[in-house]
Amino acid sequence: MAMPGGAVRPLEEIREAMAGTRAANADGSPTRATCRQVLALFTTVRDPRQAWKVRYPLGEVLLVAFVAVMCDANTWVDMENLGNAKLRWLRRFAPFREGVPSHDTFRYVFGILDTDELQELVVTFVVENLCAVRSSLGVEAPRAHWALDGKAERGTGRDYKHSEGGKLRDVQTFHVVDCSSNVCVWSEAIDEKTNEIPVAQAWLANEANDIKGAIITADALHTQRRTVEIIVSREADYVLGLKGNQGTLREACSDYFDDPKFLQRIRRLKVDYHRVPDKAHGQVEVRETYRCSPVEGEFPGWEGLRSLVCQVKTVTPARKGAKPRVEVRYYISSLTDVKEIATAIRRHWICESTHWLLDAAFRQDEDQNTDRRRFENRAMLNKLCLSLARLMQAHPYYAKRRASVATIRKMMGWETEENFDRLLEVVDRSAFEATVEGLELTEADRRRYEKVLEEAEDGIW
Repeated sequence: MAMPGGAVRPLEEIREAMAGTRAANADGSPTRATCRQVLALFTTVRDPRQAWKVRYPLGEVLLVAFVAVMCDANTWVDMENLGNAKLRWLRRFAPFREGVPSHDTFRYVFGILDTDELQELVVTFVVENLCAVRSSLGVEAPRAHWALDGKAERGTGRDYKHSEGGKLRDVQTFHVVDCSSNVCVWSEAIDEKTNEIPVAQAWLANEANDIKGAIITADALHTQRRTVEIIVSREADYVLGLKGNQGTLREACSDYFDDPKFLQRIRRLKVDYHRVPDKAHGQVEVRETYRCSPVEGEFPGWEGLRSLVCQVKTVTPARKGAKPRVEVRYYISSLTDVKEIATAIRRHWICESTHWLLDAAFRQDEDQNTDRRRFENRAMLNKLCLSLARLMQAHPYYAKRRASVATIRKMMGWETEENFDRLLEVVDRSAFEATVEGLELTEADRRRYEKVLEEAEDGIW
């Protein structure tokens, strides 16, 4: 992707600009103070081990794990091997008097860390840096949007065929994603004897979570009267999917929107109709969103219900003679602006794209940890690295090359020192501002950067 004005500043020029700031040394590399900003993320985590037994400081263990995952390492053994390969460079940040921990040490440490504490540190770190990048580029954050979604980790279950009823379920993780910044602000491994609904309701009802004025989106599983009641009581809006679990609402939507003449009238009036064409993945997608207001009092018990929504997606493969495929989905919402509803529906799928990235780029589905805490802590590290890799896509060096997350991880492994310096440029506000200093942003440039940040945030987790 081109930089604003169609030009990309070369790395040498960027480093010259950085040399005049406290964020960089004379050679353009980040200072120790800048490096400490990243290291502080690991050194502030409480070490649950007995002090007299500790051979490898927790900060060093987490630092090696972080660098390894950023450099495309996906297993505990990979972490050990990459740490040994990069040991001389790693000593730039910490002494490593005992060398690099073994793969068993990584596995053990990740199994005892406090997941909530690590999660809070990671989320705070990523959000602060995302806000800094937005501010440097002059891009305003959209309205707060929280998406509720769950994910099954396919490699964590076991089927013990030789024992009676001996089956270990896949780890199920419930996520709350802030789609306005695309950061996973909260996640929890769900107990085998429950499901997502009570966990989601507890999070929404928690006064510590500021959801006032936000949009809440979720799939049909969470279309529950109690969930809607909580959202409205917290002064938030909702867009929730509809399937067979809410038969009455689903049938009502069908009655409204199955009439072609009714849809034609909505299209003609253009008030409650929004159409978005898109071309991607070798196919043309057209998403048409229709909205209508329910009859007053028709659905008692559904607090704040102001819209019944139908979205028709027509997918046509870009090849000669291909037949289109039509998908129809229904939603309910407390919003009345059809464009805002359509945008919320579209942005909710950021969760799914992030799940795909964690599986495709970080091989998370191949992780066979059955210990839930160990898996969650390792997944948290994956989310941190995914977040930073997507932020790095806004850096001119990677924007010019249109580098994907997988490509950035490979580049980190190939040329760790140079690419880690670029990572530090992104996480240090003054350094990033120096990188884009003097570039005049037109309105078209700003829209282009908004798109980059949206893509770069697709799973800032």
